[in-house]
Amino acid sequence: MRQTIWLACAALAALVPAAVQAQDSSFLSANLYGDAVPGGGDDNASGDFNGEVFPASGRVCYYLDLLDLRNPTGAAIHHGAEGDEGDVVIELQLPAAEGEETCVEADPAVVAQVLASPADYYVQVNSRRNSGGALRGQLSE
Repeated sequence: MRQTIWLACAALAALVPAAVQAQDSSFLSANLYGDAVPGGGDDNASGDFNGEVFPASGRVCYYLDLLDLRNPTGAAIHHGAEGDEGDVVIELQLPAAEGEETCVEADPAVVAQVLASPADYYVQVNSRRNSGGALRGQLSE
C-alpha cells in the first residue's frame, strides 16, 4: 500500500513541472493605426494585436484583427520606440481566416527581450499600397 501511494505521488510530482511550464506565458497587445506609422500609413484602416507569448519555447500565438485594410501583405514585431523605425525581430504570419489564432516560433532570447520591455517594440502590418507600413501599434502588457 505504501509503495502504491509513493508511486502515485512520484507520478504526480513528475507532472507538476510540465503543468507549471504550460502556464508560463505572458500577454501582449497593441492597437494598430495608420497615423502611428512614421511617414503615414493607411488612415482608413485599423487593427488589434492580442498575443500570448511563451518565453521558454519562443512560441508566439496571437489574434490579428484588421479592419478596412485592403491587401495586407505581411506583419512583424519590430524593435523601436514610438515614432522610431526599427528592425524586424519576430516575423508574424497573417491569419488564414478572420478571427483565427495564428502561432509562430521565435528565438526565446528575443522573446525574453520583448517581454522585458514591450513598449520598446511595435507590431507593423504592411499592405500593397503601404509596403513600408500600413498600420502600427506599440506593444503593451
